[in-house]
Amino acid sequence: MMRYVLSISPRWRRSALARMHCILTSFAVLVVLLFQSSIAKETAKEELASVAGKYKCNAVHGNLSIIKRNDEKLEFDLDAIWIGDYTVGNVNTGSAHGVITLEGNSATYKDPEGPYTLTFLFKRDVVDIEYDGSGFGQWNVTPAGRYKRVRESK
Repeated sequence: MMRYVLSISPRWRRSALARMHCILTSFAVLVVLLFQSSIAKETAKEELASVAGKYKCNAVHGNLSIIKRNDEKLEFDLDAIWIGDYTVGNVNTGSAHGVITLEGNSATYKDPEGPYTLTFLFKRDVVDIEYDGSGFGQWNVTPAGRYKRVRESK
């Protein structure tokens, strides 16, 4: 009677182990990437919520209100005033309302009806607004400046 013995060569064993290691490593990398993606989405939602609020800029007599929307965007209302000689009514105003998308710590708004761009730079309890162009409001009005968060009194 003849016996057949199944023999696995050491070379094939190393090759199978290498393939198994590659598959497990790929699976582990995929799990880490999916986990990081969900963390990034949660972080983005927290960032949106953290910038929502009311801000004030004394330099341009400006008010800024930011509301977090459900579609992971921000809605803003911005008003600024230029005061020349208020005793004779030399006061001009400007305002903007729009929707912006937070990218990192900044967002850009391009006015669809006017030739200007607003760049919002978000920091802790502060929004710096840069203004490029013209047409934000009446003569001499600019919204550019540092807007500080206004705390609601309880």
